[in-house]
Amino acid sequence: MEIDNRMFCPNVALDMNIYLESGHYYTLYIPKGTVMDKGKLGHIYNSYKPVYLFILKEDKPVFDNYVIMNLAAKLNNSGFNVEEKMEHLHYVGQKIVEDIFSNPESMVYMGYANMLVPLMLDFLEEYPGKCWELVRKYKSKNYLWSHMVNVSFLLMSFARFTGIRERKKLVDIGVGGLLHDIGKSAFPEKLLFKEKPYLEGELEELKLHPRIGVEMVRDSGIVSDTGLLIIGQHHEFYDGSGYPSGLKGTLMSRYSAMAVIVEYFEGMTSRRPNRAPDSSLNVLRWMYSNKEHFDQKLLRKFIDMSGMESSIYTDTEMATGQTSFEDD
Repeated sequence: MEIDNRMFCPNVALDMNIYLESGHYYTLYIPKGTVMDKGKLGHIYNSYKPVYLFILKEDKPVFDNYVIMNLAAKLNNSGFNVEEKMEHLHYVGQKIVEDIFSNPESMVYMGYANMLVPLMLDFLEEYPGKCWELVRKYKSKNYLWSHMVNVSFLLMSFARFTGIRERKKLVDIGVGGLLHDIGKSAFPEKLLFKEKPYLEGELEELKLHPRIGVEMVRDSGIVSDTGLLIIGQHHEFYDGSGYPSGLKGTLMSRYSAMAVIVEYFEGMTSRRPNRAPDSSLNVLRWMYSNKEHFDQKLLRKFIDMSGMESSIYTDTEMATGQTSFEDD
């Protein structure tokens, strides 16, 4: 099976053989135990033509483990700039989400979420100004994979902005964000990535995914109570018009109310198979105009975090500091 060349880690020995495609055959290219130094990586990355590399299908779990176990080393390597680290971290996140969707019953892949999210948090703490750039820049062809990673990044960043600093709590929030749509793995891809608008029956079926997601991970021991609330309540609007339970106001957890804001914003600014993306500013303006759907104190903070408040509030609101939020 083909692997992505970007997954190699410098100065770390390989745990599997790597093969090169040669016509209709595969030849051994990099033997197990080889240390991937800069010279070998440079030959792969700088080749005048693309280098397509493969591993044995049975070695995929070994390769996945190699990637996640050496991710921290790559992120701490001074030879990579911040953009390269950001790209690699986001790409690995997407691959983990993809593997979870392919094997939703595998606790190994689910466990990778708990290994990845602390590294995502480390990145946010070292480069706090990069979150908005990251979620705007990395929108993959597969909407769902990049969406789940972006929600996790943005949700942890938002939590930090609101004053949450306890590392375990931030990781719990991030894991909930990364797995918030895990319930969608119970649906066929032809439904998830349908290019035409959903029929009413299809939409009602998909609205069950938060509840399904909670049932999938509740007994895994991987997702905390905070994470379970985020998975189960990330589509519940503050005015009770959300789903699947129609929860209202304080019946929702604070972390879920944060996730509702982040998930809605990220989803509406992303390209989906059946809908073009909207701009960040337009989405925030809509959210402000329909603020009854959201926890208004948290929405105010999210708008503040975006740095776009001067384009959202009226001149009078900006001058007086009096907006139309309920607590003003």
